[in-house]
Amino acid sequence: MGLYETLIDILRESAELLTDPRDRRLAENQLEQKDGKLHTYLAHSAEECVQGEYLPADAQRCIDTIAECLAQIAQDNHVQYMRYIQNRCFRAWVRAAEKVIKQHTEVTVEASPEEMECFENQPDKNIKLMKLLHPPGRTKAEIAAELEIGERSVQDRLSAMNLEGNSDRGMVYFAGQPVRVPIQTERIRTDLNKKKNTLRYVTPNTVHPIGLQLNITQLLSLFQALNLYRMQNQNIGDDVAKDIWVQLSEYGQRKLLDLAKDRSIQRLLNLGTNDNMDSLENYFYNLQSELEEIGGDQWMENPFRTERELVTADQCSKEEKLVLLYKARRKCNISIRKDGKRIEYTAQIILGFKGKGQIAFAPDESSEPYVYAMDEVYDASLCV
Repeated sequence: MGLYETLIDILRESAELLTDPRDRRLAENQLEQKDGKLHTYLAHSAEECVQGEYLPADAQRCIDTIAECLAQIAQDNHVQYMRYIQNRCFRAWVRAAEKVIKQHTEVTVEASPEEMECFENQPDKNIKLMKLLHPPGRTKAEIAAELEIGERSVQDRLSAMNLEGNSDRGMVYFAGQPVRVPIQTERIRTDLNKKKNTLRYVTPNTVHPIGLQLNITQLLSLFQALNLYRMQNQNIGDDVAKDIWVQLSEYGQRKLLDLAKDRSIQRLLNLGTNDNMDSLENYFYNLQSELEEIGGDQWMENPFRTERELVTADQCSKEEKLVLLYKARRKCNISIRKDGKRIEYTAQIILGFKGKGQIAFAPDESSEPYVYAMDEVYDASLCV
């Protein structure tokens, strides 16, 4: 029996092991199409190999060929929904084929991580990678094990995500938006290696991806909350609102505007009348006009802004800026206005906010703090 016939027999037997009826139907459909891609790719791969009987020595070659051919079919499918269904089936199919081969040869085989990566939902992998880079970080081997991909693929993704990197692979995307963050490395010891020559990867600017699937009513409530936040002169919420708005379809944007104009809904949800500058309707129009001025596509190109960028670019209110500096324990310069005089404090750490609207700061945590009313704080800036 030639390699091609052997591969088909393995796939038929492993298709019967698939527990999900939808996966089984899809696998059987692939096998039934004699002129389809599966048979074509398998025949082509078999021609390149020496024909022979199915022996234990051929076991790894069989699973590699099966995984490679199914991966090629998966990559050829550009319909996102169908590719998701196909990937789920093919991943289970390869794992079932590994079991069949072991039953026949008593040899344990496993498809390569690089081939199995083709059957993964890539956005999910990217989200998990972002979270793995949160402190204390992970080594390349640990990331590869968590994501079930090869270390070379891990390096490609890290290079693509690194703000300081230059990758030919392109960018890492989440929800259609590129993610670029600074990635740092630290040499550490491992259990197997007593020397500090293993790199651990970590980002100081943590990205927190949130995937939300909201209906129009939920979106209306979310934007209402962001509008209330803006009415208190808190500006960071405007960036969040823009990030959400540019991801909506034209239908979704139009539907939200129609609801915000509806007098009954305005009264019921207290959205403000359309002649009120603080109304939700005006908020939507302001978002649209600002994005049109910037360019929605340009906004999508760099949606993630680090806290340092927010502070240095004055894109947030005084209160928001102080919270960011306090949370990060960053050295900052604080300007005070008291009794008509301007007092400048340099290289301070904000220790906290006390009752009756007061702020406490000092050169370090062991020094006696300066305490002022929040109204007396004129400005604060990050030390260079």
